[in-house]
Amino acid sequence: MIGDTYPVTDVCATCRDLDASVAFYRDKIGLKLRRSQEGFADFVSKNVTLALWQLDHIKQHTGLSGHSGDDQVRKVMVAVEVPSVAEVDEIYRDLLSKDVPFTGPPKAYEWNAYCCYFSDPDGNLWEIYTWTGKGAEGYHELHDR
Repeated sequence: MIGDTYPVTDVCATCRDLDASVAFYRDKIGLKLRRSQEGFADFVSKNVTLALWQLDHIKQHTGLSGHSGDDQVRKVMVAVEVPSVAEVDEIYRDLLSKDVPFTGPPKAYEWNAYCCYFSDPDGNLWEIYTWTGKGAEGYHELHDR
C-alpha cells in the first residue's frame, strides 16, 4: 500500500545543530530552503521534501530521543539518481570543491551502479548514483536465481 497508493513524500534527518545543517544543505548541496522555525527546517525538492529536526527539539515535542550514536553508524541513506556517469562525476567535483566530505571518489559497483557517497554534518549518509549496464534489473536477474 505505501509506495503505490501513498508515495514517500518526506525524508527527515535528525541533527545536532540546525543552523549548521541548514547551511550545509542550502549552501553546499544547493537545496532551496522552504521554511525554518525553532528546531525544524525543510527544503523543496522535485519529488520529496527533506526535513531537518534538531535532536533536542524532537525530544521536547514528541518524547523521541532521535539518533545521536557513533558517527560511523549509518542507519539511513538518502539516494539521488542522476542520468549519467558524467553527471555523477560532475556533482562529485562540485561538492568536493565545497568541502563536502566524501568517503571516496565515484566508482562502478557490481550491482550495475556508478556511485559516490558523502555525509552531512551529523553523519547522515548520501549517495549520488546512476545505473549502468542493465541497471537494477540486470543485477537481480544475475543474483536472484
